Amino acid sequence: MRALFAFFFASRCIVFFADGPREEGQTMPKLLIPGQPYAGRAPGVVPVNLTLDKDAYELLRQQAPAKKAYGRFISRLIYEHCVRQEERQRLRAQMVGVLESEKE
Repeated sequence: MRALFAFFFASRCIVFFADGPREEGQTMPKLLIPGQPYAGRAPGVVPVNLTLDKDAYELLRQQAPAKKAYGRFISRLIYEHCVRQEERQRLRAQMVGVLESEKE
């Protein structure tokens, strides 16, 4: 028999399953404190749910065929996008400086 327990606190809901009578040596499920990673998850990794358009999902599947590669691929895209934005801002500031020096 498997029972579902949910505890509601001010800002979160904690859910765990209990399988009925426990064998000797088994412990109760451990409660994770906020920010503590799940077992087996690399430190510094944050789970995020995303909503994608169908076309975007198809492109993601083409570029990162393995489901475990989705997160790494999207992370890489975000980093590259930030680098491009910083480069554009640097070039824009440089162009403004040149145009202002020509006016004088």
